[in-house]
Amino acid sequence: MRWKILLSIAIIYSLSAIPNKADAISFTTNYIGGNVPDYGYHQAEYAPIHTQGAWLLPTNDFLSGRIQQTSELSFNYATDIWGHAFGDDTNFTINWGWSDLGGPDSDGHMTLAETDFSDSTITLNNQYDFFYFDGDPGSSWEYGTLNASYLSNGISSSGYIDGYLYNVSPYGNNDYSNLESTVDLFSVVLHEIGHILGMSGQNSAYNWEVLYEFENEIDLTGPRDLLDGFDIPMVSGSAHIDLPDVIMKPSITLGHRGLLTGYDILAIAQLNDFTDLYFPEYQISDWRFDTYSWKQITPVPEPATILLVATGLIGLAGFRKKFKK
Repeated sequence: MRWKILLSIAIIYSLSAIPNKADAISFTTNYIGGNVPDYGYHQAEYAPIHTQGAWLLPTNDFLSGRIQQTSELSFNYATDIWGHAFGDDTNFTINWGWSDLGGPDSDGHMTLAETDFSDSTITLNNQYDFFYFDGDPGSSWEYGTLNASYLSNGISSSGYIDGYLYNVSPYGNNDYSNLESTVDLFSVVLHEIGHILGMSGQNSAYNWEVLYEFENEIDLTGPRDLLDGFDIPMVSGSAHIDLPDVIMKPSITLGHRGLLTGYDILAIAQLNDFTDLYFPEYQISDWRFDTYSWKQITPVPEPATILLVATGLIGLAGFRKKFKK
């Protein structure tokens, strides 16, 4: 009878060892309010009083509602992308809203958003007048050429949508050249969620990894050590990655759309001890930017390994039965 019980355990183990992508990280997002910006760039389909391109528009009740809708779409799509990167079953809460974070400093620099890791809050600056509110963040047809580079092991080491389009779109002769002077809100949101996921000086795991060891880098260990000993360099005194064209770099380029890269994923995975990792395989077709092709990177139990464990338990059951005789 005992060997039957152990056989059942072996079968249950073999089934549980098979990874289930449904057990990915998930997000609970809560809008906490605030006044939307007085101005903003909008897609034509979200500002129907104009028919061409993305225009700088003063807000009214109608457009304020559109800004809210497009902002929510950016959060929904950005959390979906981060969620696809990890198979570990964890939930994160994000509270987000708008507030006055001040205007430009003496050098002309301006805070676009602030993230409070301690209470999982992202605050967007309603004093910035040049956000681009994308009515369809899943598509990047209003931008230019996909630029993504990969290491030999398939890790996307950098990626972004370069520039903007002029008189080119699938919807007609639209002029989006004025996007060169805007900041893509979707890219900002994708970046700030990385801080919620642990790349923050308020996170004890980050401080231990980067500050207490005085290396100013995130050491990749275990199944995350995929770069032949290369660790993730961090900007001194700032919870940002010191590499070009990653989403967690300290600044954003006007007129560009940022992409999630393997470096971003590995850094966040190390801070959270995530082990089930998926990297995006970027492609662009029909002007639609698609990140829904994902490659599992970290090793998972092979069927032969699972079978070996199961047969080993069965053999142990037979040994125990024989031993008792």
